[in-house]
Amino acid sequence: MGRQVQHFPGDEILLQKGTKDTVCVSIILPLHSPFSQRKEDRLILQKANSKVKEYLAQKNDGLTTELLIQSVDDLLSSVDINIHAAGIGFFVSKNVKEIIPFFLPVEEKVIVSNSFEIRDLIYQENYSFPYMVLHLTHKEARLFEGKQNTITEVTDGNFPRKYEDDYEYSRPSRGSSYVGDAFLKDFEQDKSRLEKLRYEQFTRDIDKLLAKYLNSGKNLLLAGVKNDLITFQRESKHTSNIIGQLDGNYTYTPQHEFAAFVWEKIRAYTDKQKAELLSEFEEQVGNKNVVTGLPEIWKAASEGRAYRLLVEKDYIHPAFLVTGDNIHLHLKPPMQPHLILADAINELIELVLSKDGEVTIFENGTLENWQRIALITRY
Repeated sequence: MGRQVQHFPGDEILLQKGTKDTVCVSIILPLHSPFSQRKEDRLILQKANSKVKEYLAQKNDGLTTELLIQSVDDLLSSVDINIHAAGIGFFVSKNVKEIIPFFLPVEEKVIVSNSFEIRDLIYQENYSFPYMVLHLTHKEARLFEGKQNTITEVTDGNFPRKYEDDYEYSRPSRGSSYVGDAFLKDFEQDKSRLEKLRYEQFTRDIDKLLAKYLNSGKNLLLAGVKNDLITFQRESKHTSNIIGQLDGNYTYTPQHEFAAFVWEKIRAYTDKQKAELLSEFEEQVGNKNVVTGLPEIWKAASEGRAYRLLVEKDYIHPAFLVTGDNIHLHLKPPMQPHLILADAINELIELVLSKDGEVTIFENGTLENWQRIALITRY
């Protein structure tokens, strides 16, 4: 097997969600901070591997089990345990072999099922939109592309762009000793006004260049000294793209440290968006397009009416489906022959996404008033 590429979830968040392999292995593990206790993480990996082998051995699927065990072995032995991440996920089935880093806290999960454990992936995806960062100073403008906690500087014909105030300011000739100071003060005031006008023109030029990078409404984070950012926002035609600002001059800050500051702002912005979504949802409670209760939500999702599912991060609930009836979910075992769903929530999330609905994962306790899960419907 070739070297596994470690990547961000992006479009492959659901690991090719249409794939319904018979056996899917999900291993999600928290990691210690880099280079501190990574030996312990390696031991945790080995224990998780042993646990998976026990689960697979119980299935006793012959060659399929042997191939999956080998794939899990290969994947876990190939990973760089020193990656800068809060956690790591391994996803293995007949058609899928993926390693995905997590940049938000995760809890340990080792699951062998007929589908992948995807909640942590979706939770991270809620924070994974692409964005741009403009770092502005009185010396230059630098632009970065970002996703999650990683930024890459744009180096093309437009950026980085130097601010060169090469205008020749001619000092006035001094008059008599009685008026000389007045002339100098006037000169300094005129020079300050000219510098201000020239810097404003520089920010307008930068703003025009940004149009190329902010297509499709891409988000923009500003970084720089507060007064420079005020000047830019006053002149900018892209204020609707701005999602926040990072005050300070980061010219000499190592890029990985700058990226960490940026990531804090991106997380804060996303948390704010989720809080606003929750407020909007609470205002709609009681309307016909808000559904609560797990069986009712399942039915609406099965009918293709799910617009957005709101669910807590670690909410797990078993449920049952009568054989031949995939629409009516039961929370207690029915008398008729039935299928057991060990985690109906994960199945529900897949159901919503398969019908082009959206899912937002909230922190535990956020949706306590609605039994930890709710649905906004299309109609």
